[in-house]
Amino acid sequence: MQYRNKMATTSDVLLRYGDDAYNVKDFDIAASFYSSAATQNVVSDYSEILKKRSKCYYKTGKYARAFDDIVEILKIWPSWTEGYIYAGSCLTYLKDLKNAMLMYTRGLNLDHGNEVIQKGLLNVKAKLSENGGTTYDPLTLCTQDAYPGDEELVKMEQTKLDKIGSVEIPEFLNVPDTLKLRGLIQSVCKHKEDGDYNLAESSLVAAIREDADNYSLCHVLAEILYQKNNHEKAFQYCEMIPKHLRSFDTWILGSKIRHALNAHVSAELWLRYATKFGGKRAEEAAMVFQDVRVQRLYDPLTSGTKVNIRFTEFGRTMHCTEELNKGAYLFREEPLIIAQTIDTLDVQACGHCGKSMITAEQYFGQGVFRQNNQIRAAVEKYWPKKTVYSCEKCETEVYCSKSCRTGAWEDYHQILCSSTNKNIDKLHHVCQQFKKLREENCRVWDGVWNAAFSPMTLAQLWARIICDAKRIAKARGGTTPDRRDMAKAKAKYRRFIAYGSARNARVVPKMMAIMREIFSDLADGVTMEITDKEFEGRYFQIACNIQEFADPEPPYKSFVANAKAKPQVWACVSPHIRSEPPEATFTGLFMLHACMNHSCDNNAEVRDRFVDGRPGIALQTKKTIAAGQEVTISYIDNQMCRQDRQSWLYQSYNFWCMCTKCQFEGDDSTSCTNCKKQASRDKLFPACSRCHHAWYCSSHCQKVAWKKGHKSICNK
Repeated sequence: MQYRNKMATTSDVLLRYGDDAYNVKDFDIAASFYSSAATQNVVSDYSEILKKRSKCYYKTGKYARAFDDIVEILKIWPSWTEGYIYAGSCLTYLKDLKNAMLMYTRGLNLDHGNEVIQKGLLNVKAKLSENGGTTYDPLTLCTQDAYPGDEELVKMEQTKLDKIGSVEIPEFLNVPDTLKLRGLIQSVCKHKEDGDYNLAESSLVAAIREDADNYSLCHVLAEILYQKNNHEKAFQYCEMIPKHLRSFDTWILGSKIRHALNAHVSAELWLRYATKFGGKRAEEAAMVFQDVRVQRLYDPLTSGTKVNIRFTEFGRTMHCTEELNKGAYLFREEPLIIAQTIDTLDVQACGHCGKSMITAEQYFGQGVFRQNNQIRAAVEKYWPKKTVYSCEKCETEVYCSKSCRTGAWEDYHQILCSSTNKNIDKLHHVCQQFKKLREENCRVWDGVWNAAFSPMTLAQLWARIICDAKRIAKARGGTTPDRRDMAKAKAKYRRFIAYGSARNARVVPKMMAIMREIFSDLADGVTMEITDKEFEGRYFQIACNIQEFADPEPPYKSFVANAKAKPQVWACVSPHIRSEPPEATFTGLFMLHACMNHSCDNNAEVRDRFVDGRPGIALQTKKTIAAGQEVTISYIDNQMCRQDRQSWLYQSYNFWCMCTKCQFEGDDSTSCTNCKKQASRDKLFPACSRCHHAWYCSSHCQKVAWKKGHKSICNK
């Protein structure tokens, strides 16, 4: 683009445009012009421009950007008291409470009697005392690494985006008419204030034709078009801004436009550029990146369900897409990996899908079954007939059908079958021995195993990765998986977030040795290196995301239903019906289930249900859930007292629960649940007469707590 006789656009002119927009409270446009003014070669007062821009950001709730500007100003004017107030307020909104306190304290050192700073400090201290929350940052658990195949996807997306075309601007333009341009900008602000975005768009188009090198105008127009859902035109104007002149805001806007155009991988690419800007804004870009990625990965999975997945300050969260009454189902899901729990290994079940194949002899016990002819006759007639299909090579694993046997072999058992891998017998031996220890109430086998889930889950995960990699290699015409094939096979497991502090590779070294033996000597030249890091990561992926489930209709339930339909038969068998029958339970990894957060006052529960004829899980509402409301489950037994719940959650999942129930229940009678006042030794506080889980120093505190939230959880 070239102009005939064009004079340089000065920062003063851009400042005036920004001031005009600021005066009519169009802070977004004002900030855009202040940004352009700050990038000019000749700037009259850089700190004044940043002050004005930071106020625009603050007034529009963009606290991270406002904070970054304030920090730059404080480098120039470290005695600017108002800057510390703004900085403290921004950080408070951003929930960076420790640094907010630091900013307020620095301001107080300059102005000891400043009431605004004193109030800000008190507010931060109150929030710090209340703040439990997580002890980790969800962003640190989620990388921006590309997925295998993303390079090809970016090229495909770019081909689609290229078809949108570009805005046609004359190659040679006259010198911009400053007065005309200022009038157009004022028109834009007025039309936006009136809510007439069509006229605002027309004025901006005219302004861009008057001064096409003023890229802040392109950004503002692209933003308006994006808000109007005119994504293709928004893309065109965003593309007009040269790469080296794109601001942080432009990279963010461009990513959102690409995401709206279903160019998700390209959107991620733009957000990586935004993240490089550093500071608090980089964190904001990282948040948007993870939300884009979560939608890219999970929108296909939630299609046809009543939920969606988003990324928030708490990590991935599940939300209801419509209002649902109590008892409604939100989704059903099959496990990605399953393994029978160690405690129920004696109960026969399909090792591939989890269907129960319990026999009548196991249910009634050998004594009753062999000695009672009537029971045997009833079983012969009413107990569901189940054909058992054993692995044709090892006969250790059993299945409910030929298709399950074939599926297991293709997906993982070819790696874990003792006919091809003798080392697997060591793992089976550990499982049987650990079962005996658990029956004696021993939960840890020193040096060997220490988890509630079966180590076979770990082995199956690695075996599935190898089998998937072999299929991928075969599809491309290869014989042995290479690194790229392995990366693709591992990709889907990246969705399961792992977090933990224990070094289990050192805690259970014998299990590490067994796993290395199993996966170090495989056929077809395939190996899986089980490093300490790999072991730790997979261990915590399973520990943090596992869900127990069982066949919702085991054979004995069908038998009971059949027998009840025949009074004479029921009279015979009913005395022998067991209140707690043996049941084959499994643990599984479920992609959607792994996205749900915990609440002791959860609004949904996991149920055992069939999914396409196989055992799986379904999510059912416990209470009415509004559209857009987060869906939560409980990770623990909610009947425990508050102290025990908090302890369990912190030890197992590394966070302090701050749900309504935890906020409005107390620990004991030595402290007021509402105001935290301490009771004297000889006069403890009385408990709530309904639930006995909260204690108050006065009727006033009880009434306040009741209105604030105790009413919603009392007596639950």
